[in-house]
Amino acid sequence: MLGAMRLGMVLMLLLGLSACSTSFDSALLKVRYVPPSGVKLSSEEAGPPAVARFSQGIELRMVTGPAPAIDEAHFDLLLDALRDGAKVAAPGKLVSARPGTLSIGAVVRLEVKGEGTRSLVYFIPLEGRYLVASLTAPEARYGMLEAQVERSLSSLSTRQ
Repeated sequence: MLGAMRLGMVLMLLLGLSACSTSFDSALLKVRYVPPSGVKLSSEEAGPPAVARFSQGIELRMVTGPAPAIDEAHFDLLLDALRDGAKVAAPGKLVSARPGTLSIGAVVRLEVKGEGTRSLVYFIPLEGRYLVASLTAPEARYGMLEAQVERSLSSLSTRQ
């Protein structure tokens, strides 16, 4: 009897933990992502572009079609293309940009500073489409959120 009660308690605990999982697996965006702790999915829309909005100002946007060109001398043009094609809301002026890689592939990291806000934008070209991961937050909260989002981006992966 005591063993059955323990087994029942363990099963309830496991079910509770799985219900609290924050992983995001989207057939619509064709990506998997584990957002930072405490961040929840707010909405997912077909678009175009397909977009998943999370709490804390985090968004993932998938655009079907050719990715904008990457010209390291003109990252400002890439930001403009992302604002137009992916409809990224990153108000302000580009303050830094650099290419890099994540587990999902090659990326370009862009930082934008607006009036009282900051935005972090990751451009991820994929075959026949591109993904944009972004964070826009008040300047006072940006530093903490930026670090959390950047750590979480290592969890991004594509799916069929």
